Amino acid sequence: MRKSVFIAAIIIVCIILALVVRIGLVPPRRPNVSITFRGFTNNSAGGRVGVFAVSNHEPSAVEWSGPVLEFPTPTNVMGQSGQFVPAHAMVPAGASVTLTVSSPANQSSWAVYLRVYPDVGTAREIRWLVLDTLPKIGFKPANQIRAYGIESEWIQGER
Repeated sequence: MRKSVFIAAIIIVCIILALVVRIGLVPPRRPNVSITFRGFTNNSAGGRVGVFAVSNHEPSAVEWSGPVLEFPTPTNVMGQSGQFVPAHAMVPAGASVTLTVSSPANQSSWAVYLRVYPDVGTAREIRWLVLDTLPKIGFKPANQIRAYGIESEWIQGER
Protein backbone atom coordinates (compact mmCIF):
# COMPACT_ATOMS: atom_id res chain seq x y z
CA MET A 1 0.00 0.00 0.00
CA ARG A 2 2.72 2.51 0.98
CA LYS A 3 4.72 1.63 -2.12
CA SER A 4 1.78 2.31 -4.47
CA VAL A 5 1.04 5.66 -2.77
CA PHE A 6 4.71 6.63 -3.12
CA ILE A 7 4.73 5.69 -6.82
CA ALA A 8 1.48 7.61 -7.42
CA ALA A 9 2.96 10.68 -5.69
CA ILE A 10 6.11 10.48 -7.86
CA ILE A 11 3.96 10.25 -11.01
CA ILE A 12 1.87 13.25 -9.98
CA VAL A 13 4.99 15.30 -9.19
CA CYS A 14 6.48 14.37 -12.59
CA ILE A 15 3.30 15.41 -14.39
CA ILE A 16 3.24 18.74 -12.54
CA LEU A 17 6.93 19.36 -13.34
CA ALA A 18 6.33 18.49 -17.01
CA LEU A 19 3.45 20.97 -17.18
CA VAL A 20 5.49 23.72 -15.51
CA VAL A 21 8.38 23.16 -17.93
CA ARG A 22 5.97 23.03 -20.89
CA ILE A 23 4.30 26.31 -19.90
CA GLY A 24 7.61 27.92 -19.00
CA LEU A 25 9.71 26.99 -22.01
CA VAL A 26 7.37 26.90 -24.98
CA PRO A 27 6.98 30.44 -26.30
CA PRO A 28 3.44 31.64 -26.80
CA ARG A 29 2.46 32.31 -30.39
CA ARG A 30 1.93 35.84 -31.62
CA PRO A 31 -1.59 36.89 -30.58
CA ASN A 32 -4.10 37.94 -33.20
CA VAL A 33 -4.68 41.48 -31.92
CA SER A 34 -5.29 44.54 -34.07
CA ILE A 35 -5.24 48.31 -33.54
CA THR A 36 -7.70 50.16 -35.76
CA PHE A 37 -7.84 53.94 -36.08
CA ARG A 38 -11.44 55.15 -35.64
CA GLY A 39 -10.98 58.92 -36.02
CA PHE A 40 -10.32 62.06 -34.01
CA THR A 41 -12.33 63.65 -31.23
CA ASN A 42 -11.75 66.16 -28.43
CA ASN A 43 -11.06 65.32 -24.80
CA SER A 44 -12.67 67.13 -21.86
CA ALA A 45 -9.95 69.80 -21.92
CA GLY A 46 -10.57 70.49 -25.61
CA GLY A 47 -7.41 68.74 -26.82
CA ARG A 48 -7.43 66.64 -29.97
CA VAL A 49 -7.18 62.87 -29.41
CA GLY A 50 -7.03 59.92 -31.73
CA VAL A 51 -9.49 57.11 -31.03
CA PHE A 52 -8.39 53.52 -31.62
CA ALA A 53 -10.05 50.15 -31.18
CA VAL A 54 -7.82 47.42 -29.75
CA SER A 55 -9.44 44.15 -30.84
CA ASN A 56 -8.62 40.70 -29.53
CA HIS A 57 -9.37 37.96 -32.08
CA GLU A 58 -8.07 35.21 -29.80
CA PRO A 59 -10.11 32.58 -27.93
CA SER A 60 -8.52 33.77 -24.66
CA ALA A 61 -7.84 37.11 -22.98
CA VAL A 62 -4.71 39.14 -23.70
CA GLU A 63 -3.19 42.14 -21.95
CA TRP A 64 -1.61 45.19 -23.59
CA SER A 65 0.63 47.94 -22.25
CA GLY A 66 1.66 51.25 -23.75
CA PRO A 67 0.94 53.23 -25.78
CA VAL A 68 4.06 54.49 -27.51
CA LEU A 69 3.80 56.93 -30.40
CA GLU A 70 5.94 56.27 -33.45
CA PHE A 71 7.09 58.94 -35.88
CA PRO A 72 8.90 58.44 -39.19
CA THR A 73 12.41 59.88 -39.45
CA PRO A 74 14.82 59.93 -42.39
CA THR A 75 16.73 56.95 -40.98
CA ASN A 76 14.16 54.90 -39.12
CA VAL A 77 11.00 54.98 -37.04
CA MET A 78 11.42 56.67 -33.66
CA GLY A 79 9.18 55.95 -30.69
CA GLN A 80 8.19 58.54 -28.12
CA SER A 81 6.20 57.84 -24.99
CA GLY A 82 7.10 60.71 -22.65
CA GLN A 83 3.84 62.60 -23.08
CA PHE A 84 1.62 59.73 -21.93
CA VAL A 85 0.76 58.12 -18.67
CA PRO A 86 1.56 54.46 -19.38
CA ALA A 87 -1.54 52.32 -19.43
CA HIS A 88 -2.46 48.67 -19.64
CA ALA A 89 -5.69 46.80 -20.05
CA MET A 90 -7.02 43.29 -20.30
CA VAL A 91 -8.97 42.54 -23.47
CA PRO A 92 -11.37 39.60 -23.12
CA ALA A 93 -11.56 36.91 -25.79
CA GLY A 94 -13.19 38.19 -28.96
CA ALA A 95 -13.70 41.70 -27.54
CA SER A 96 -12.49 45.22 -28.29
CA VAL A 97 -11.54 48.12 -26.04
CA THR A 98 -11.26 51.80 -26.91
CA LEU A 99 -7.93 53.57 -26.60
CA THR A 100 -7.61 57.35 -26.84
CA VAL A 101 -4.23 58.92 -27.52
CA SER A 102 -3.33 62.60 -27.47
CA SER A 103 -2.66 63.62 -31.05
CA PRO A 104 0.97 64.69 -31.47
CA ALA A 105 1.55 68.29 -32.47
CA ASN A 106 3.50 69.10 -35.64
CA GLN A 107 3.59 65.52 -36.95
CA SER A 108 2.36 64.78 -40.45
CA SER A 109 2.21 61.04 -39.81
CA TRP A 110 2.34 58.86 -36.72
CA ALA A 111 1.34 55.42 -35.43
CA VAL A 112 0.55 53.75 -32.10
CA TYR A 113 2.61 50.84 -30.80
CA LEU A 114 1.45 48.51 -27.99
CA ARG A 115 3.15 45.60 -26.23
CA VAL A 116 0.74 42.66 -26.13
CA TYR A 117 1.12 39.85 -23.61
CA PRO A 118 -0.43 36.67 -25.07
CA ASP A 119 -0.75 34.81 -21.80
CA VAL A 120 -2.39 36.17 -18.68
CA GLY A 121 -3.04 34.95 -15.18
CA THR A 122 -1.52 31.79 -13.74
CA ALA A 123 0.02 30.56 -17.02
CA ARG A 124 1.98 33.82 -17.41
CA GLU A 125 3.14 33.78 -13.79
CA ILE A 126 4.41 30.20 -14.14
CA ARG A 127 6.11 30.95 -17.46
CA TRP A 128 7.82 34.09 -16.16
CA LEU A 129 8.92 32.27 -12.99
CA VAL A 130 10.51 29.52 -15.07
CA LEU A 131 12.16 32.04 -17.43
CA ASP A 132 13.55 34.00 -14.48
CA THR A 133 14.72 30.94 -12.53
CA LEU A 134 16.48 28.92 -15.25
CA PRO A 135 19.38 31.37 -15.81
CA LYS A 136 19.99 31.47 -12.06
CA ILE A 137 20.64 27.72 -12.03
CA GLY A 138 22.79 27.72 -15.17
CA PHE A 139 20.30 27.11 -17.99
CA LYS A 140 19.54 29.51 -20.81
CA PRO A 141 15.99 29.25 -22.15
CA ALA A 142 15.90 29.05 -25.94
CA ASN A 143 13.13 31.60 -26.29
CA GLN A 144 12.34 34.32 -23.79
CA ILE A 145 9.50 36.11 -25.59
CA ARG A 146 7.21 37.72 -23.04
CA ALA A 147 5.35 40.21 -25.22
CA TYR A 148 4.81 41.04 -28.88
CA GLY A 149 4.75 44.48 -30.49
CA ILE A 150 1.55 45.45 -32.31
CA GLU A 151 1.39 48.60 -34.45
CA SER A 152 -1.50 50.60 -35.82
CA GLU A 153 -1.67 51.86 -39.36
CA TRP A 154 0.11 55.15 -40.06
CA ILE A 155 -2.16 58.13 -39.32
CA GLN A 156 -1.73 60.94 -41.84
CA GLY A 157 -2.32 64.49 -40.56
CA GLU A 158 -5.97 65.50 -40.21
CA ARG A 159 -7.41 62.27 -41.54
